Amino acid sequence: MSVVQKNVLALTKEPYFLSYFEQNDADNLTVCRNFSDLLQRVKSGTGEKQSYCLVFIDESVLLKSDVESLLKRLHEVNPKLFYLTCCSGLNEGLLTKLQKATQNQVVVLDEKPDYVLLKQAEMQIARLADLQSEIAKKSDQLEAVQQKHDVRGKLFNNLLSVIKFDLEGKIISINPHGTKEMGWRNAEVLGTSIHDIVLWSNDGSGIVQYFETFSGETRYFDNEGKQRWAFAQVKKVKEENGSFFYFVGKDITEQKQFARRLQYENYQEGMLKAKSDLIHDIGNTLNSMNATYGVLASGVEQLKGVANYIERWCEEKQSLSLPVETSYNFIEAIENSCHFILDKHFSKTTLALKNDLALLIEAVGTKQQILPVESAKEVINLYNLIQEVVLSSQALLNDKQINIQVLNADPSIFLKLSHNQLHQALLNLIKNAVEAIEVSAKETRQIVLQTSQTESEVILSVQDSGEGVETQNLTEIFNYGYTTKARGSGHGLHSVANFMNKNGGKVEVTSSKDNGACFTLTFPISLSEI
Repeated sequence: MSVVQKNVLALTKEPYFLSYFEQNDADNLTVCRNFSDLLQRVKSGTGEKQSYCLVFIDESVLLKSDVESLLKRLHEVNPKLFYLTCCSGLNEGLLTKLQKATQNQVVVLDEKPDYVLLKQAEMQIARLADLQSEIAKKSDQLEAVQQKHDVRGKLFNNLLSVIKFDLEGKIISINPHGTKEMGWRNAEVLGTSIHDIVLWSNDGSGIVQYFETFSGETRYFDNEGKQRWAFAQVKKVKEENGSFFYFVGKDITEQKQFARRLQYENYQEGMLKAKSDLIHDIGNTLNSMNATYGVLASGVEQLKGVANYIERWCEEKQSLSLPVETSYNFIEAIENSCHFILDKHFSKTTLALKNDLALLIEAVGTKQQILPVESAKEVINLYNLIQEVVLSSQALLNDKQINIQVLNADPSIFLKLSHNQLHQALLNLIKNAVEAIEVSAKETRQIVLQTSQTESEVILSVQDSGEGVETQNLTEIFNYGYTTKARGSGHGLHSVANFMNKNGGKVEVTSSKDNGACFTLTFPISLSEI
């Protein structure tokens, strides 16, 4: 313990004591003329930052009849004062008065001491002052802790329901907030079992936890018998008269109901979006099928023309006797013409129509079941899928007089993802490219598909020869519902972006007036690790 610095107020005229204090406390010494002067200096120094103040009074002051009241006045002004005095005729009654007036903060020497004894007395007082200061600090700290404890206790009891029960589950008490929040009054629950109120389980897992270690969401019954929700924890506490359990919980019924409403609303929103995407996918496929139908219809008309030609030829030549070779050449020309029409208008077109129908059925089935991405994944060859999409789009491209090229198509690239969703994504990009070229005045009408693979990525790009995307639209082009077309839905590119995000990839667009727009699908290499 360190001895703190003191200020000395001396009320004495004796040279012996004045000499002592001037030798030992000259820097902190103030000699007072009389008691009024002493009282005034104590008052003026009360607010100063000082550890303690030592007041020395000689025997002449002690002999006054009102010494007790004088010391009381001093002590009331500054309770931290310590007193040192000397008295040759000290009696027990006087000592009791001094101790009472100063709250035992006085040291009395019963004879005129030498300087060594005075020094020891000063040091003793300094230690007492130091100890008193430490006690005051501890008291302040304890008071602050107690205040915090009281605040926490109030918050605890005002915010949380607390039920105390014994080892057998019998309820001993419930705090006021518990009676308010849970509706139970003490008289209704005291002595009943905690297990009749709390279910110790949640409807998510259905697992019943052992109540002694319970922590988490649980259901309970309120005083009306309705099931409500609480987030709770059970603590075992050892007390003087045994071990008890405390159920500490907070009602979360409103939060649970809100979460369920939000979950249902999200489900409904997802259903609406799935329906909207499905309609968009069906529209794309039907457009392709409509173009395919046009090609088939053209082939049928050409076959009708061949049939009419044969009929006229037969009518004109039936009276003529023609050489066998001439007739054979005519029939062979007819056969070649039919094969050409079949090959151009029926064979590939029928296959494309078959693929479109299969994809349409698969798309409807997938959307109806709201399948997650993982459940629809399969190993697909990227080259083969590109050829399927080109075949499905060929009739539309021919109708719009647009050429399509596939560059650097590596037949060894495989990806594990949804065949239907990738087919729809690529079909969306080609449809988007066709629409961009349609409104362009450029002579070049071309779409280029290109694939590549690096150590970390598989890349598929779709480049069109249109006018490109306006700069202000580049950041919003993949947003749901965003479109710049008069009759657009804003679903196509958004569904492409969604598909890529779900598979850990990304879609990006670059654009220029000269080169048109280029959409790039980038897949993580992990999807190709079959």
